Amino acid sequence: MDEQIKTGKTEQGNLSLKDIFYKYVRFLPLFILSVALALLIAYTYLRYANQVYSAGGSMLIKSENNNNRSDKVEDILMGNNRSQNIQSEIEILKSRPLMARVINKLNLQFGYVAKGRIKDQNVYKQAPFSVQALRIADSARGFAMKVKFDNANQFRINNESVKFGFEQVFENRNGVFMLTRNGVLPTAGTEYNLTWHPLESLAGRLARTVKVQPKAGGTGILVIDLEAANPQMAADIVNSLMIQYDSMTVEQNNFSTDQIIGFIDGRLDKLKKELDSIQSNLLAYRQKNNLINVETQSDAYFAKISAADNLLNEQMMRLAVTDLVDEYLKDKKNQYNKVVVPSSLGLEDITLNELVSGYNKAQLERQGLLESHIPPENPSVKEAEALIEQQRQSVLEALNNIRSSYSQAISTIKGQSSKEQGELQAMPFKMKEMIEMERQVTTKLALYSLLEGKREEAAITRASTISNSKIIDKATASQLPVKPDRRMIQILAIAPDGSKAVYNFSLGT
Repeated sequence: MDEQIKTGKTEQGNLSLKDIFYKYVRFLPLFILSVALALLIAYTYLRYANQVYSAGGSMLIKSENNNNRSDKVEDILMGNNRSQNIQSEIEILKSRPLMARVINKLNLQFGYVAKGRIKDQNVYKQAPFSVQALRIADSARGFAMKVKFDNANQFRINNESVKFGFEQVFENRNGVFMLTRNGVLPTAGTEYNLTWHPLESLAGRLARTVKVQPKAGGTGILVIDLEAANPQMAADIVNSLMIQYDSMTVEQNNFSTDQIIGFIDGRLDKLKKELDSIQSNLLAYRQKNNLINVETQSDAYFAKISAADNLLNEQMMRLAVTDLVDEYLKDKKNQYNKVVVPSSLGLEDITLNELVSGYNKAQLERQGLLESHIPPENPSVKEAEALIEQQRQSVLEALNNIRSSYSQAISTIKGQSSKEQGELQAMPFKMKEMIEMERQVTTKLALYSLLEGKREEAAITRASTISNSKIIDKATASQLPVKPDRRMIQILAIAPDGSKAVYNFSLGT
């Protein structure tokens, strides 16, 4: 057998080019037929395959610098670490919550597909009508409807016999809807497939198609790409994604500031009511007791106790601030509140500031879990709630210690000024009552003025908030599809065994 093999190889080696040509020329028609068949399969696949378009844009992620912030209270309330992490921003751009904002902005829950003789076509922003959902029967389940126009003004739903017109409300098992004209007259006999998808599932599906990559060179530039069945849809999603990211970062930066302003506004309203009540009582008391020239009558006594009163007012003001924070923490309705807890607002206590910072961080971490659609019964949420309660008890204990310290200081100051206040005992009783009312007014006004100043600082901070991103290159709609690859399929068609390759490629194998 070895000799036969060697003999065959020797004979093949002795064949001339002419012999080889005449040996295989009889297979030429079969080869041409095979290539023609492969090209036909490739042409058929390219004609009927759904086309996919790509759109891309780029944006710059800037790093914030908070080194110019000098208020320690502001650092605790608003956070002093906002350095940007590129990988974190990439995950945000690919997140479902951000994509949900894009879907709501572009109204992508409804999809429009025109039925064609050869293949269907996505007619995003090209359909002669748009559908408005007045009520969705089941928002957790997607559905589809067929719209067929009998003429330019009337259509039927799901091939039913009842005809409807534009701006006319119709109802079916999916909900209540209405079609509005987009300006272009529909052609009689045209048919469209309408699909509606739940927001969460659609956001997840679209978010998975987003490709975000940092540009080489460490420039902080992100390149965003997305593929869709419609070129304009792909470009709009990419552009809206960059815009919504820009808006979301501004909203997040303003979130803590808005909570601080809301907290202070509530305390200002309460103090204003207390001030109005005390001032009204003081005015009525002076009128009733004919205390007109109070300043002249009390100058001699105030000169002796003014220094003690100033120190006493300062301590009482700090004690009032302590009571405000303590009251807020003990209120059960604020147990798991988005509103951050102001730490000092004038209290000079490092330990309290650190404890409040930890409490606020625990609250924000729990809120972040809930906003990520983690149910409240989840162990991670329960663990966050246990940490919040532990931090709350620590803050309350620190507040009690501070309150005791201030109370002791107030008691000492009062004891030191008791000798000077003994002089006031010689004054008429009604004069002493009036002075006490004025002292309450002074304390409330000082606290009110402090809170107003903090509110103005927070408002200025909010007004100066800017986005941490900038769109560099907007996405534009491309008319050339990226899938299927026409050139690659044609090359496969004329390659050896091309028909099998094209057939397998068309099947996705």
